[in-house]
Amino acid sequence: TRTDIPGRGLLEALGIVPFLTPGIVTAIGWGILANPDNGLLNTAWRALTQSSFSPLNVYSYVGVAVVLAFPASGFVYLMMLGPMRNLSSSFDEAARLSGAGPIRTFRSIHLPLLWPALAPVAILAFLRAIEAFEVPVILGTPAGVIVLINYVYQLLKIDTPPKYGLALALSIIVGGIAISAIALQAHDADAQSGVSISGKEQQQSRVILGRWAVPSLVLIWGYLALAVLLPLGTIAVTAFMHFSGVFSPSAVSLDNFAGIFRDSATVRAIANTLLLVVVCSTLSAAIGAAVAYVLHTKRVPFPWLVEAVILVPWALPGL
Repeated sequence: TRTDIPGRGLLEALGIVPFLTPGIVTAIGWGILANPDNGLLNTAWRALTQSSFSPLNVYSYVGVAVVLAFPASGFVYLMMLGPMRNLSSSFDEAARLSGAGPIRTFRSIHLPLLWPALAPVAILAFLRAIEAFEVPVILGTPAGVIVLINYVYQLLKIDTPPKYGLALALSIIVGGIAISAIALQAHDADAQSGVSISGKEQQQSRVILGRWAVPSLVLIWGYLALAVLLPLGTIAVTAFMHFSGVFSPSAVSLDNFAGIFRDSATVRAIANTLLLVVVCSTLSAAIGAAVAYVLHTKRVPFPWLVEAVILVPWALPGL
């Protein structure tokens, strides 16, 4: 948002996509791409190198962590867009006149100004990682990568008989971590005496990347390829294949899409989803706006505690 990198508008839009993509879609996409036995990337590598070695294995601790990091990074990016855009460029100009380089400007000026916004966003990203369910279940369970959430699911739905007591005890631990993190962040934010920096500049100056423009583009597009283009592209192509796992022009078919409208259960599921989304978003927007208005315009005892309690349902795992 603050540099002259080419295609900035497109990059800003694509940066939000990892957060908007459901975890189950990303997990399935990377399962097709990086399966150690027949993943598309591993198959291509073996064909190019004429070897039997598979360099990628998404069914591992590293694979689960990397795939979980994609939506988390998209969430942090989305939450930090506003604060980054609101930074006054007058600080950059003053830093340049004082002889400070870009790195020192970021460390001494940008980071302290952004920290009040970055700290709570980092905590919320941490909580989203704790409550993540689809990626650990789809990619972690086959590899024996057990985290709290999919272990709770295993205790409730897989073990016979279900171990409700242990599952509830683990749920309390997860909830306690979430509540503690939110309360700490809310209390710290309430104790800070921050100053809002804004201005009425006609045009915000951009940092000129110069020779760093090409490496920056390669780095950003590389991230977007891993987080967005490869998994979503794989899912899109697979949807047009008549047989799952068979990628050839002769296998292209629209039968999967036609089946959506032939199956009454699928149509009903789509209708129910749209109805729930509209009702939920309307109610949440109305309630959230009303509570935020009261907290920031009225004197409420222990506002940090009220904010923490309000965020608890969002932080607790849906399971």
